[in-house]
Amino acid sequence: MLWVLLRTKIIVDSGTGYFNPFGILSPRNVIKVTTSHGNGPKVTVSRFHPPDNHNIGLQQIQDLYKFDYINYPSSFSAKMIGKRVHLLPNHKIISLGYPRCDQYSNKDCVSQAYNNKKIAKSICSEINLQSRVILYTPTWRPYDYNFPLNYMDGMKLENFDKWLMKKNTFFFFSVHTAHQPQNIPQNLKRIVFIDPDRYPFYDVNKFMMEVDILLNDYSTTSTDIALIKTPQIFFMPDYEQYEEESGFIEDYRKILPGKEIYSFESLKETIEYIYLNKYDYLDLYEANRLKLIKKYYDFIGNGSCHEFYKFIQNLLKS
Repeated sequence: MLWVLLRTKIIVDSGTGYFNPFGILSPRNVIKVTTSHGNGPKVTVSRFHPPDNHNIGLQQIQDLYKFDYINYPSSFSAKMIGKRVHLLPNHKIISLGYPRCDQYSNKDCVSQAYNNKKIAKSICSEINLQSRVILYTPTWRPYDYNFPLNYMDGMKLENFDKWLMKKNTFFFFSVHTAHQPQNIPQNLKRIVFIDPDRYPFYDVNKFMMEVDILLNDYSTTSTDIALIKTPQIFFMPDYEQYEEESGFIEDYRKILPGKEIYSFESLKETIEYIYLNKYDYLDLYEANRLKLIKKYYDFIGNGSCHEFYKFIQNLLKS
């Protein structure tokens, strides 16, 4: 690996840092590119208050400045996030889409993934052809927090587990590794934790092609899954606190591509409605879905992978 690193001309990462043992890749003649991960209305560095978040935000901006090129998949996000939040100069900003989202433009790929449910079955062998899959992707907070479903009015996870069994539904959830919640549910039959220690190669973008519903809060998975028109539901018990300590580019509630629910009863009712009236539900939020994509993923090209290929080829020639 060191032999390879010593000969590296370009390094591509998907986050705010890159593999750089002993500072080998620090010299200016090694070009650093980040495709970036996640794009949506939430601010992607913590706002500058309280004092501990101030340090986090500054560090993330400093990390981004170590890259020569930072990717934003829309002109709106390049301006509102790249320039105004990350404080980047124009020459560092590129807009080439997300390679991981190319698969969503292939209808056969999406349909095959949904029908086969390979990832879901690899985690839960009990899944059958009639099973429904819900994915829950609560994002991290810049403060200590409990597993968010514990804050839902009327929610008892054991009762939810039984209800899911009656509906032949599997409820998978992941947590952000940056700051995991406390009291993560364990040992339930239909509420399944996708533990990163057990599934280190889990790919949320591939898995989203298998699901019937995405339950979300502030995670930018909302933007990615909007590309394949999967029904979304939102539960945001700490909205005011999150807005204060992390923030949004715009009024998040005005652009939600799905219903915001507040109680266990509302969650069950909404899931049942989607099962029976999927396309009616999607139509209710189609305008917001299109707004979300226009603002946060307006990439138009011959595929993000192809555009990055051309971009890197040009870098090698220069």
